Amino acid sequence: MFIPYLCFFSRARNAAGETSCSSTLEVLAKSSIITDSIINAQGLESIQQLERQKRHEVVEYASYDSRPPRFVSRLRGSASRLPEGASAHFECQIEPVNDPDLVVEILHNGQPLKTGSRFRTLSDFGYVALDIAALVPEDSGVYSVRVGNRFGEISDSVELFVVGSGAIQSETGYGVETLQRLSALDRGRVYGRVEVSEQRTTQRPVFTRPLHNLVGLREGVDPIHLEARLIPIASDSMRVDWFKDGRPLPTGNRYHLMHDFGVVSLDIRKVEATDAGTYTLVASSDLGQATTTAVVDVKGKKKGCFVLLIKSYNYHQRPFFFCTSRRHYHHRHHKRRLADHHSVPGAHQESPSGSGGQ
Repeated sequence: MFIPYLCFFSRARNAAGETSCSSTLEVLAKSSIITDSIINAQGLESIQQLERQKRHEVVEYASYDSRPPRFVSRLRGSASRLPEGASAHFECQIEPVNDPDLVVEILHNGQPLKTGSRFRTLSDFGYVALDIAALVPEDSGVYSVRVGNRFGEISDSVELFVVGSGAIQSETGYGVETLQRLSALDRGRVYGRVEVSEQRTTQRPVFTRPLHNLVGLREGVDPIHLEARLIPIASDSMRVDWFKDGRPLPTGNRYHLMHDFGVVSLDIRKVEATDAGTYTLVASSDLGQATTTAVVDVKGKKKGCFVLLIKSYNYHQRPFFFCTSRRHYHHRHHKRRLADHHSVPGAHQESPSGSGGQ
């Protein structure tokens, strides 16, 4: 069998006549394709029963969800009072989910959250979470989640209090005889406890390896990976902040930040044209501050263009079609202008039969 497909591209007409373009497409079916099912009747019936079962509904979101933000579930934490050394977890759910202008920020006592190996943040498909490991008394305070877009801004907060080791009750409830037996057992241990005192560093922040520029990234294809090395590695007061074009870097599911053992990195998946700009990394502590900068250049998607020309050299000649790309058209047009400028009249002519555009 065949299916003809006739397409008229265009038709041109003048006093000398007219011309048109058309094409025919013929599709032949393969006789070697097996159309009969190899599954028996019982197997087909079982498959139909599975297909008739109720499926989970698929929630489809519009390409752009434009509405004011709101909390689906308020910000809540694992506990409001935790001992030093424990872990804390905070989470909430927000809407809209698919809004490119939505900005999510996590604050501690009204200030941007510190970036470090103890802090893990997540903002993905409306789920916002914060995990803090190895709590210290300085982590006490009010933690807030601020969400905003061009339609409005909302925020919610919870309070966390970290009980220091000095405030923990150390008196035992055992009697004197029990304590003596426990002491006798402790003296029989082979391995003893080695205590290591931590020394406070006097090194100010220094980038041993700065950020490097990224040039020629393809929009929608290439990712962004910026990485730097920072010393000192062990500093309780160390804080790193990212800026883009002089403004704090927004928090979202496209941005992945890391600061662990002196390695500071930023990853952005599927770069967009708006990601181009100047990225600045600032490291600060009680002893000083260091800054490194990198420029990210993104190339936009190129769109092809074809030109359809109708040529006729005089009034009495029938026109004809000539289809070419934009680059080829400018190249031929430039060569013809040079030939007309350097040659005698009539030296450069093109005939319709030699153009290849029947």
